[in-house]
Amino acid sequence: MQFFLSIKIFLKIIKDELLQPISQKEKEIIIGKALKSLARGNIKIPRKKVKETLHFRKYRSCFEKIITDDSQRIYVQKVKSVFADGLFLYQLSLSFSPELIQNGFLYDIFTSQDSGEVKIIRYKIKNWDQIKIGIN
Repeated sequence: MQFFLSIKIFLKIIKDELLQPISQKEKEIIIGKALKSLARGNIKIPRKKVKETLHFRKYRSCFEKIITDDSQRIYVQKVKSVFADGLFLYQLSLSFSPELIQNGFLYDIFTSQDSGEVKIIRYKIKNWDQIKIGIN
C-alpha cells in the first residue's frame, strides 16, 4: 500500500545568503563524531566505510529549524550567525533546541541514551506579554 502526502505551500521564506561550503575539517569532525557514536553502541565500522556512507551537501544550510508559537510568530534556529535582510525582533542563545513554544513556555524534550527515559522540561518565558506580535 502506498500513501501520498499532498502539501500546499502557503508561505515561502526567501533570503539572500552567501553559500558557505562545508570544509574538509568540518567533514572530518562529523566523521569522527559518527565513529564515536557507533563505538558507544559497540558497533565497529572502518573509518573508510563511514566516510563513504555519509553524504555531505556541497553547502551548509542557512538554518536548522523553523517553528511557530501559538501566536503565529516565527522562530528560526540558525546554524551559525549570519547577516539577514529581514528584521529580528529578538535574538537569544539557548543550550537546547526548543521543540515547542506555546502560552509563554519553551519546551525541551530529552531522551536518555542509556535508559530510554523521556523527560519534557518546560521553561517559563518571563517577558511573554512583552514580546511583539508584529512589526510596528
